[in-house]
Amino acid sequence: MKNNITVHSITDKVPASEIRTAFNVLDRSIRLARERGVFPTSWHKGMRQICAKHRTGFSDDLFN
Repeated sequence: MKNNITVHSITDKVPASEIRTAFNVLDRSIRLARERGVFPTSWHKGMRQICAKHRTGFSDDLFN
C-alpha cells in the first residue's frame, strides 16, 4: 500500500453517511471493509471520487 493508506485511514476521514449514501449500504458493510482491510471492488470508482472530495489518500491496493 502506498504511503500507509488504509481502509481505516480513509473511513476515519470520510463520513460513514456519505459512504452509505454513495453505495446504498448499511453501516455493517463499512465495518466489514474495516475488518477485512479492503473495500468491495464495486466501490472503487466512487471511493476514488469521495477520497478526492475529502482530500484523503487513496490506493488501488485497497480493493479486493
